[in-house]
Amino acid sequence: SAQFSFSESNFRGAGQGIRLSVSASKDRSSVGLGYKERGFLGRDVLVSMDIDYTDSKPRSTGYTANLLAIKPAIGFNLSSDTRVNIVYKIENLDVTAVGTSEVLKQDLGKSTRSAIDLAFRLDKRNSIIKPTKGYMIKFGSEIAGLGGDEQFVKSKASGKIYQGLYGNNIILSTELEGGVLTMGKGY
Repeated sequence: SAQFSFSESNFRGAGQGIRLSVSASKDRSSVGLGYKERGFLGRDVLVSMDIDYTDSKPRSTGYTANLLAIKPAIGFNLSSDTRVNIVYKIENLDVTAVGTSEVLKQDLGKSTRSAIDLAFRLDKRNSIIKPTKGYMIKFGSEIAGLGGDEQFVKSKASGKIYQGLYGNNIILSTELEGGVLTMGKGY
């Protein structure tokens, strides 16, 4: 197998990000391209586009599939400690063989997943690098069914609290995370 990957988070010294990845093996090959603009239109707005293609042909299972994914995204601050990210994903999957699996036979053929992924983050930590006090709360929902063959809502929430003790020589932190998946058409 062979793999090549190149990424730069400060392309041309302007805070832009680029990504190129190529991999190939006996069972799978993939290529990916990505671009991020962190200061879109001179504002604190992140705009990105990712395109990935994967061709899977594992010999041991007989499962053969091609996946093309396109993901444009935008992210922006609502305030100094609150951020929103919105990603639209469209994925085209073409399953051409499933081997002898009776369970996977329903996956044969072409399908499309169209989804919006919404994320909200509230960050009240006193430092993003080494927090000693504060909390961070994240909410996210992926909503599929805006076109395409699948419908579901996947939601998750998490929270983390930090508290320094003995002059911040000891930092206590605790994290709680949970989620809900509601299935619809296509499953």
